[in-house]
Amino acid sequence: QIDLPRSQKSGLREAVDILEDLEGIATIFLGSEDVVRHRLVKSIIKAYDRIKKSENTVLSPEQNEGDGKDLNSSLQG
Repeated sequence: QIDLPRSQKSGLREAVDILEDLEGIATIFLGSEDVVRHRLVKSIIKAYDRIKKSENTVLSPEQNEGDGKDLNSSLQG
């Protein structure tokens, strides 16, 4: 779980990036359908997913074309 402000670098994100190509290391991303807790927790996750999707739409590579930033660097701060 990453709940840091965009200006703050995530150790979790950094670890995923560094380790992604190592044999024997896998990353699994869970979504709201994986939550088996209270319905409110599931609703909260879905709300954050909607926000994240709308931010990704606003920060799409096509819209950032020419400014030297890719989507990942925009999202990581």
